[in-house]
Parts: sequence; structure tokens; C-alpha cells
Amino acid sequence: MSARSHVDVKERRLRPIYDCLDNGNNKKAVQEADKVLRKQDDLLCAKALKSLALLRLGRHDDSTTLLCGVHESSPVDDSTLQAMALCYREMHRLDLIADMYERANQAKPNSEEILTALFMSHVRLGDYKKQQQVAMQLHRLRPNKNPYYFWAIMSIYMQARNADQKVARAVFLPLAERMARKYVDEDKIEAEAELRMFLIILELQDKRQEALELIQGDLAKRYCSELNYNRTKTAELLEELEMWPQMNAVFRKLITAEPDQWNYFKKYLTSAFQLVKSGWQPAKKDEEENPQKEAEKPLRSAYLARLEFIKLLDDGNYEHPEDNWGLGRVSDLVKQYYATFGDKSCCFADLKLYIRNLLTEEQQTEILDSFVSELNLIPGEGELAFPEDGKSLLRQLNIMQWRHYLGQFYHKSRTEKEILVEELKQRHMHGLQFGKDLLTTDFQPSDPHLLMAAHLLCEIWQETHDQSVCWQAIALLQTGLVHSPSNFHFKLLLIRLYTALG
Repeated sequence: MSARSHVDVKERRLRPIYDCLDNGNNKKAVQEADKVLRKQDDLLCAKALKSLALLRLGRHDDSTTLLCGVHESSPVDDSTLQAMALCYREMHRLDLIADMYERANQAKPNSEEILTALFMSHVRLGDYKKQQQVAMQLHRLRPNKNPYYFWAIMSIYMQARNADQKVARAVFLPLAERMARKYVDEDKIEAEAELRMFLIILELQDKRQEALELIQGDLAKRYCSELNYNRTKTAELLEELEMWPQMNAVFRKLITAEPDQWNYFKKYLTSAFQLVKSGWQPAKKDEEENPQKEAEKPLRSAYLARLEFIKLLDDGNYEHPEDNWGLGRVSDLVKQYYATFGDKSCCFADLKLYIRNLLTEEQQTEILDSFVSELNLIPGEGELAFPEDGKSLLRQLNIMQWRHYLGQFYHKSRTEKEILVEELKQRHMHGLQFGKDLLTTDFQPSDPHLLMAAHLLCEIWQETHDQSVCWQAIALLQTGLVHSPSNFHFKLLLIRLYTALG
């Protein structure tokens, strides 16, 4: 009872100091700390809090002198340690936090809280060897807590990542594997992260066959909660092992489960072409199996898979008829995709490689011109015509991005580029009406117009070395941030331009 009363008195005395620090009244915090120390001059927490207040007042020498005295006393109570740690963080002396907890551990051995804090202090410093040592201390102290044991394994893994490759493969990775395998063999795995740690270690040693057996076993089925993780990881390992028939079969099942996952289609087609190269023949049941069911809505993957198939034919120099065995000509497939998904922001990225690699320059110009003629535009200022809704804006924007990506603006003269910049600025301003209800964390739908304009100005600057053009680009991007403060594309380009200008 008396011990509890002593703690209550201490907390009551320290409370005014905490309140002053929380309110930013550091001068008052120093005064309150002095009051407490006049009554109890050995109260280390009060000294640590006073040191923090002095530091925030800019009195660094006084703060350091007082804090050194507290540090030498090797405190073990949590409130003092936390106050000191806060001081050291503001001083950017993370090494002293580790030393502080080392002293506390020596003064009060076998304290789980102190050892945990000591481990984290070594994590901040990137001292993986000491991390491992402290983690093993924690494991010996609490042998039934799996995380501590795997903290040690992770620390060994980090040592391997930072060591010479020969040393890593000869010493660190085998040790980490033995430790993890012990828990796997004894069925002590309790979490998905522990299983994934073991998988990483196996893969780093090129033991992919063992990793494959693990991911296909009962342990992975019990602990891997991520949707389709087992199948996708299995397929990834099968690809690395060049087991193409099995990989192909896995991706067929994944496509059936998630028919709009475009990455699955790409991997499926890759494995299929590898099978063709090797002369592999499927069993009858595989031939009849359909990897994709009838969908209720249009799927990007179904359209893109045809284009990817044709691209793989070209990359492998396979002969194919003009209609690609009934799939259709590339230009027709591009038009079909644009008609269905042209009002989506992903359309530009989805089609850009196929438009560039599978169409001639004449076909590129022809198809983009046909898209413009189909747009729903209304007359605007001068000779410009503007989209009348958000979907039309995205269709028009995708066309402009393709033109820029294909280099159709690159060979224009300075005057032509400046005219285009003005057009893009007007299109950006017009498009702001379609994003007026968006949150400040969202990008405006017309932001890419402004970004293209800024890049065109950068091109002019690089060609002419006229610094005023660079300032125009900066002004443009700063204007964009007013309407779209979270757009990191604007910010990154601004950093680049400000750096170039010194």
C-alpha cells in the first residue's frame, strides 16, 4: 500500500511538468521541474523532463549536462527512460538510447520491457548482430513467445543481406534455416509471417524445390490467409524452376477464380509459349479445360490477352495470318479496347506498348485521329473543342498521352510547342470542373494535361537553355498544386527543376 502511495505522489508531482511540455510551455516546465527537485532532488524523471524542456528552449549545453548526470545514474523506471529517449531522439543521438537501455538491462536484468526496448534501439541503429543477441535473450526469458525467436532469425537474415555473398551462404543463411526449420519440424509455427520468413530464407539459398513443397503443404494452407497467395507463390516458384506445364495449370485455375487479373493472363501466356517451344503436348482433359468463364461485364484482361498473344508471336518471330487466327487485326483490337475502356485512366498505360510495338507510325496516326473524330467535344475558346463530361475528358486525355508517348510532339518547333502548352493549360482549367467535389487527397482528372505541358516546357528549356522557360514550368506546376495538393508527380518535377536551378 505504501509503495502504491509513493508512486501516486511521484505521478502527482510530475503531472504539471508533463502538462507544460504537452502545451509547449517549456519555460514553465523548467520552473515546475525545479519545484519538484527542491522537494526531491534525486527524482531522475524530473531531471530528464527538465532536460527536455531546456533542449526545447535552445539551452543545449545545460540540457546535455543535466542529461549526462541522469544517464550515469543508470535509471530503470519506464517514465525516466521514456523521457531520456525523447531527449536523445530530438538530439539525433540514437546511439545513446541504445547505451541507456544497455545500462538499464545491466541494472535490472531479465526485464522483458527493457530488453524489448533495447532490441528496438538496435533496430533503429541497424546493428543486426546486437539485435540477434538481445532477441535470443528475450527468447530464453520467454521461450513460449515465437516472435522473439523469429526476431533473432530476422536479425541473422539481415546480417546475411549485408555480408559478403560467400559468408552469407556459408554462415548466416544456413544458421537462419536451421533455426526456422526447427520450429517447422516441431510444428511450432504460429503465424503467417514466420512461415514467410522461412520461405524467404529457402529462396535466398536457391532451395526452390523445398520452398515449393512447403507452400503446397498443410502448414501453408493453415497459415497463409492472403487470397490466392498459395497458388500465386506456387506459380512463381514453378516459373523459377521452369516447370512450365504445372505453372500453366496453376494460372489456368487462378484465371478461372479471378478472370480480370491481367498479370495472371500475362504469366499464363508466357508459360503457354514456353510449352510450345518445348514441344509439350497437353492431355485431353487439359485441352478441354477453359481458363476463363463467361463474364457478366467487360474484362480488361480478355481484350489485353489477345494483344499480348500477338505481341508474343512477334517477339518469338512466329508466322501468323493477318487476322491472327480469328482474333482480329491489331488496329481493330486496339479500337475495341478503346471503345470499351477509353474513359478509364488505365487505358493509356494498358495500350501504349501495343500501339508502339505492333503498329506502324502511319497506323498510329490513323488510329489516334479516328479516336479524336469519335470524341464528344463542344466548341470552346478560339478553335479548341472541350469535352462536355468527365468520361469524354479521360478519352481525350488518353489520346494526348499516347501522342506524347509516341514522340509526336518531340520534333515540333518551339512556337508549336508553346501553342500546345497553352492548349494543355486551357484543357486543364476546363477539366477542373469535373473534379470540384474531390477530396484534397485525390488527383484532379485533368492533372496529366498540366504535367504534359510542364514536360514540354522542360524540353524547350533543354533545347534553348532559356531559363525563363524553366520558371514558366515551375509556375505551372505550382498552380497545379493549388488545385491538386497531393499530386506527387508535380512535386517530384518541381524538386528536379528547383535543384537544376540551384
